Amino acid sequence: MTTLYPSVYLRGKVYYFRYTNKNNFRVQKSTGCIKKSDAQKFVRAYVDRLQAGIDDEMSLRLILNLYTDPATNPRRRDASITEGNYGPRYAANVATDANTLLKTLDSSLLDCPLYAVNRRMLKDAAHTLVKSFGKTMKARHAYKTLKVAISQAADDGYLQSNPGFGLSDITTTPVRKMYALPSEDIRKALNHREVFPNEKARNLFIILAACGLRRSELLALTPSQICGDALVVNRAWKDDGMKIIGPPKWNKERTLAIPQVAKSALQELFNEDGSIGVNFKELASLMRLVGAHVSNLDGIMMPDGWKALTPHMLRHSLNTMLRVSGLPDVLVAEFMSWKHQVVNAEFDQGIQDIYTQLYVRNLKPVADTIDRLISPRIFYIKGVNDEQAAAKESKQA
Repeated sequence: MTTLYPSVYLRGKVYYFRYTNKNNFRVQKSTGCIKKSDAQKFVRAYVDRLQAGIDDEMSLRLILNLYTDPATNPRRRDASITEGNYGPRYAANVATDANTLLKTLDSSLLDCPLYAVNRRMLKDAAHTLVKSFGKTMKARHAYKTLKVAISQAADDGYLQSNPGFGLSDITTTPVRKMYALPSEDIRKALNHREVFPNEKARNLFIILAACGLRRSELLALTPSQICGDALVVNRAWKDDGMKIIGPPKWNKERTLAIPQVAKSALQELFNEDGSIGVNFKELASLMRLVGAHVSNLDGIMMPDGWKALTPHMLRHSLNTMLRVSGLPDVLVAEFMSWKHQVVNAEFDQGIQDIYTQLYVRNLKPVADTIDRLISPRIFYIKGVNDEQAAAKESKQA
């Protein structure tokens, strides 16, 4: 090969070029570019890589295979790894998406040399994903991973330009509406034990409704996390198979003041071996069954919401109830473990975390508010039911 760069020529809408490889064979290649200036830049970069001994036969399949292992993830390799961007959770999710792409996309695209990948191919890939999975989050995440892989390949010099730049994400169709159930409905449900298939289901429901735990945090609970009137939330399942245990979402551990209504439920939750004995599918099934029964009760304000009951809906409901009740957002944020605890957008997140020091005693108003909102009123709580107790005493007098 001479030191001069080959000239480009137009075939159809795409520019090509010819060169002599190290085996003295004439090779014709596509630049994948429709602008002559872009094609010339591509040729110069391509020739420079050949002369430097860099392998240029990289295909999309080889790139995606790198993403299936967090240790070889190219985007994570050079990034600043923090809990919020390129941490283990990100790498594991991307690995899942890369495997989805390898199983779903056509081999003509996967084995196509990177320099020949164009926007039309990427758009076709989006149609393939939608056809296979519908307009779901699975299809959306997989397509975003594909565009990330192409973008990183361009950053690493395998492509002169990024053919996926500016392509829209797959628009998802909402599967169901997420409701926030009113406190009156939850209180009525707790007063009707017959809506629960068993005591285990009732205890799970109470803890979800009163403590706002995520399902992964609930099913990972152990008796050692209960410390008197406090609950230490420091672990969660990281996979649906319940084989990998790790820190809660965002790596944010917290200690909650246990509402009175949830204390007995927590004490009765565990089996003799300290386990809960329920997996994710069983939990979802139990909540659907409870929701179906509650929706048939007289006086329920939101029957449609109960028919679509999920564990996470109870977390949404608690969050809404606490904020509407007038509790400061900073207390609700700590109790619910929000990712962002900033009430005013003008405050810096780091300063907010440094200057806000909350302890279990600070969260007692949250627990008292939960008892006032959803307690089935089967016990007296000092400071919460005082008005009702006084009314009852006046009647008796």
